[in-house]
Amino acid sequence: MKTKIYLPILILSICANLLFASELGEPDIQLKSVVKSYSDRQQFGNPTGIFLDNNKHEIYLADPGNHQIGIFDMRGTTLWSFKHWVTDSRTGQRMMGDPHSLVVTHTGDIIISDNKADYLDIFDYRGTLLQQLKPEAYENVAAFRAAALALDSNGNLYIGTRAEKTEILILDSNYELIRRFGEKGEKPENFDNLSAIWVAGDSAIYVTDALAVPVVKRFSMSGEYLGGFGDHTIEKNDFSLACGVVTTAGGRVWVADQLRQVVKCVGPDGKFITMIGGLGNKPGDLSYPSAVASDGDTLLIIAEKNGNRFQQFVIR
Repeated sequence: MKTKIYLPILILSICANLLFASELGEPDIQLKSVVKSYSDRQQFGNPTGIFLDNNKHEIYLADPGNHQIGIFDMRGTTLWSFKHWVTDSRTGQRMMGDPHSLVVTHTGDIIISDNKADYLDIFDYRGTLLQQLKPEAYENVAAFRAAALALDSNGNLYIGTRAEKTEILILDSNYELIRRFGEKGEKPENFDNLSAIWVAGDSAIYVTDALAVPVVKRFSMSGEYLGGFGDHTIEKNDFSLACGVVTTAGGRVWVADQLRQVVKCVGPDGKFITMIGGLGNKPGDLSYPSAVASDGDTLLIIAEKNGNRFQQFVIR
């Protein structure tokens, strides 16, 4: 299968319409590639989740418009794709799913949350169902529908639930519950509409909340609230609809803002450094970014819901 890839390298810092920077801590940002399709016959369909597997150097895409998962090499060439079928626990109806978020374990298993399913599916790399994680296996958990997912360096799975009991569950590699924290509320450490989780090495857990203040919350590895940043004003340090967060080298924090059509780079204190994007379809523009992924070092990958593509950036 032939995948369309555009622009091998473009230095965004010379394009004022693509990159807006402050005078402090400006990184060098290079656009590595733009990927828009599985093949000449199938384009992406409003992707909402993306994950970078550092072990196999592969990119995984949650594509609800095509009801499937796509797997790509680092050049953007399609390696495999498979449909995601679910059973609605409310109706018992079997249907094609709308995968929302995904992660890939150290053993290569793919864990998927779906907008139509209250459980998580676990597949092998060819899309064979291995196991399901159901909320009733854990005390007082309502649903995993459209849950935010993340992994840490030890292989622990982080599940951010979005039901009335909004919280983060941490499961070990055997999917046993080892910790949980957070609740729905209006305090800074509480959640309202949890949208993404990122574990920065062994130092901190970052969480974005689309509706709460602060928008970006930081927790210790044991779940203690360490502080946060970001409001819902028009100021450059703030956000409208945060939907993703990752970190790269130097302590830079990257936050995807779906309504502002940008991914902002801020310091650990939330101070604005620069941003990628601006509404458009040209390379380096963004059209409703929906998720971000990173190797935690120099690579940043952005999925676009309306742009129907993902773009890779090298951060120096």
